[in-house]
Amino acid sequence: MVMALFSPGVLGAGQGLSVLGTGHPGRVGVTRPGSALVQDAAGAFQSAAINTPRFQGGQRLLVEEARRNGLRNPRAVGALPGLIGSGGALPTFWSFEGTAPATTILGTGLEDGLPYIDLRMQGTDTFALRMEQPNGVSCSGGQRWTASFFARLLSGSLNNVGLQVALANYSVSSQAVLNHVFEGFVPTGGGLGGQRQSISWTVPGSGTYGIANRLRLQSSGGFDLVLRLAAPQLELGATRSSPILPVAGVTAAAERAADVPIWAPLGGLGGSGTVVLAAMLPSTAGDADQGLLQVDDGTDSNRLVLRSPAGAGSILAAADRAGLPQAAVNAGTVAAGMPFRLALAWAPDGLAVCLNGGAVQTAAASLPTGLARLLAGHAGVALNRAANGEIGPITYRPARLDDGWLRALTA
Repeated sequence: MVMALFSPGVLGAGQGLSVLGTGHPGRVGVTRPGSALVQDAAGAFQSAAINTPRFQGGQRLLVEEARRNGLRNPRAVGALPGLIGSGGALPTFWSFEGTAPATTILGTGLEDGLPYIDLRMQGTDTFALRMEQPNGVSCSGGQRWTASFFARLLSGSLNNVGLQVALANYSVSSQAVLNHVFEGFVPTGGGLGGQRQSISWTVPGSGTYGIANRLRLQSSGGFDLVLRLAAPQLELGATRSSPILPVAGVTAAAERAADVPIWAPLGGLGGSGTVVLAAMLPSTAGDADQGLLQVDDGTDSNRLVLRSPAGAGSILAAADRAGLPQAAVNAGTVAAGMPFRLALAWAPDGLAVCLNGGAVQTAAASLPTGLARLLAGHAGVALNRAANGEIGPITYRPARLDDGWLRALTA
């Protein structure tokens, strides 16, 4: 394989051109036809305007696919202060299942950028608080959905109760619960923005049903709790994404468009090059490939790509030319939630990839020509193979670095 290096005094192998920085877009242009939420360094959620990058925690670029929050009232619109039944009211479309506890709505507000509702619940029986109409959101058997919400314990003891985030599917005709899944959690008095609970589930069966989020409480004695709940979300997909909220005061399902970070340098990226990037995938259990990087001609027919195959946790480098696969190289595995560094290098005779300073993996191949742009955080022009995670920094060098440099730059 060709081991082209830089000429002295031009652009040193240890430097590189900054394509994407820490906390700034660098040369990448980010488009997204709509605003979206992102968590800042203090843990609060801020709104990023249309066509602006989202740097999670002020660091790596958040790149997500388009998603829809099927719940119509994540802002808890319509809640009335007071004891329910004596002037107080749950938010519009919310309801109790089972023996409803004595519930007092204490108020609503905003914490860490999230609209919340405070509920005091007193009782002895197991129940569930459903966050959508009796039939839930329309779904089909075999689909994978993810439910989430933020929860904070304001007062009371958890000694006699178990709290769970749950998903249930309902008969559209009878509104009966057909199946459900749940997972326990223990909220604390800490900041709301750091206490998001979620669960993912493949809807059983093959028919059409309703599906809804539930806060479930199992009781083994009396309880008296004050919980702060915020931003429930129900989305089609195997992992949760950033919170999606409708416009304030509106009760309707809301959508967030995909983030599209692109760098298209004048003259393209050439027949040889090296890209080094850092990334973090919050989950590696997705039902679709998670894209980290694609260098292409504007199509999927001619491209170099870095992706994590669905549910595998591994990193794959691949090349396609004229729509036909030319090479596929496994770089190794990564752990969910753990940052990693990765290098992709190419020359006319083949492809190389290096993960976290490990062994350089290579493949001889006839690589595509006409590579004109770099698409960060995706593995396809349809934007349906997004990282759904954090990307950056990214640097580029217009030559295939030798293996020693690939290891050094990713260690």
